[in-house]
Amino acid sequence: QEEEQEEEQEEEKEEEEEQEQEQEQEQEQEQEEEQEEEEQEEQEEQEEEKEEEEEQEEEEEEEKEEEEEEEEEEEEEEKEEEEQQEEEQEQEEQEEEQEEQEEQEQEEQEEEEEQEQEQEEEEEKEEEEEQEQEEEEEKEEEQEQEEEEEQEEQEEEEEEQEQEEQEEQEEEQEEEQEQEEEQEEEQEEQEQEEEQEEQEQEREDNNNKEEDK
Repeated sequence: QEEEQEEEQEEEKEEEEEQEQEQEQEQEQEQEEEQEEEEQEEQEEQEEEKEEEEEQEEEEEEEKEEEEEEEEEEEEEEKEEEEQQEEEQEQEEQEEEQEEQEEQEQEEQEEEEEQEQEQEEEEEKEEEEEQEQEEEEEKEEEQEQEEEEEQEEQEEEEEEQEQEEQEEQEEEQEEEQEQEEEQEEEQEEQEQEEEQEEQEQEREDNNNKEEDK
């Protein structure tokens, strides 16, 4: 009986051990499965992360490429703008230079024309001065001629005046002489008349006296 009992116990023990062992195996199996699951999950997560990272990298690469393209485009645009600006600047400079050249030529032309005009005016002025000088000389000559003629006329007039005065004086003298002679004649006639009257009176007186007698 005791042996049976021991055997039973032994069996129970073995069963328990087996059971424990099974439990342990199950646990281990579960743990392994869990571990595997975890590892699988972790691997999946890693793969996902890796994919995400790759996607991120791709996106970043794409962004980088886009940025590079944009930068290239911007650089190209900037370069084109710079070239355009340089061309415009060069064009402006050429136009300014051309304009300055034209202005310079215009100024030179105007200066030359002004000099020619001044030269012509100077020559005209000299000609006018010469003409004026000649006219002045002619005027002086005419003035001298006129003065000489006037002097001659004056002298002639003076001579004529003197002659006339002389003649007048002579005429006056003649007239005076004639007048004196007339006066003398008149005086003589008067005297004769008086004398004759006296004689007649005397005769009358004598006659009267005779009559009275």
